[in-house]
Amino acid sequence: MNSNVKEPVFDSNRQLLLDERYFLNVTNPDGSVRKETWSELCLRVATAIAKASVPYNDRDLETEIREYFNAIFNFEMVPATPILMNAGTPKQQLFSCFVSQIQDNLRAIYAELGLSAEIFAGAGGVGYDFGEVRPEGSKVDG
Repeated sequence: MNSNVKEPVFDSNRQLLLDERYFLNVTNPDGSVRKETWSELCLRVATAIAKASVPYNDRDLETEIREYFNAIFNFEMVPATPILMNAGTPKQQLFSCFVSQIQDNLRAIYAELGLSAEIFAGAGGVGYDFGEVRPEGSKVDG
């Protein structure tokens, strides 16, 4: 985007939240590390969203990025936490909510708990469908 973008000044609470939760670490050419800026976060997220929409429309990618960037930068659209945290990163977990169907065996239940932990780490939530689990009082082999 335009490097002449004037960065907003956030109050201390908002800045702390952005630094701790949303801004990624950026390595400078000299090797020092800093937090990304609001415009860098907006560009990272806008680019990820625009790239995902390429197969579905015939719009120019740069135009799409610019429109998403402006909407996010100006707080006309604020994506959910998983999008702000994960867009443009290797994780790419952009959904907030997941539903998991629990199978009726211990190994599958623990595997599902492991997947759930990864989702929670990416700021997502999980709902569980226990429809396949045997009713209370059923006989268990074993």
